[in-house]
Amino acid sequence: MSQSANQPALSPQLLLRRVMVLVVLLVVGYSGVKAMAEYFGGDDDVVASTGQGAGESSSTTDVSTTAPTPADVAPANDPVEISTLIIDAPEDVVEHTGPPSPDNKAKVYIVGDSDAGTFGPYLQQLVDGTEVAETALNYKVSSGLARPDFYNWPEELAQAIPEVDPDIVVATFGGNDSQGLSAFQDELQFVVGDPLDNEVEWIEEYSKRAG
Repeated sequence: MSQSANQPALSPQLLLRRVMVLVVLLVVGYSGVKAMAEYFGGDDDVVASTGQGAGESSSTTDVSTTAPTPADVAPANDPVEISTLIIDAPEDVVEHTGPPSPDNKAKVYIVGDSDAGTFGPYLQQLVDGTEVAETALNYKVSSGLARPDFYNWPEELAQAIPEVDPDIVVATFGGNDSQGLSAFQDELQFVVGDPLDNEVEWIEEYSKRAG
């Protein structure tokens, strides 16, 4: 059995490496020949061999005009182009996503009925004292979720939340809601009566409003 038959087959990775080495050698050899031709030949044109005999006309190739020079080939990692891209990038795409800090304060929105008006100012003092948060207080005495005909909190919050754009919302309701639940309109019309007589229906409707 021949020696070549005992040799293991080349893996694709090893074969690729050998091909790449061969390509590099060819490129280096070509560059060396070209450099020598330019050094010894000066500005003369390099005559390309066409296999023609003596006396036959031969074509010439002007390497200096056809081969790209280093100045003509822009490098892939041109620092000028990179700096241009950075300068042209919009400045408003950076958003603060880290923890609250004096330069990136969290917005705390305190809303509710009379209870919010009672503890809200004290909560504001504590939160503002951390210097990493800022607060806003919005409360309505005698309000709640039971009587939107008196004060419509869902409508109020739907308008206020986008304006304040809070990170945290502290809400307190319920102190005035132990009564019938009215419809979401200016005119008083109950959709569920007293919670003592309509416990199941009242809990179901109030859960929707609180949720």
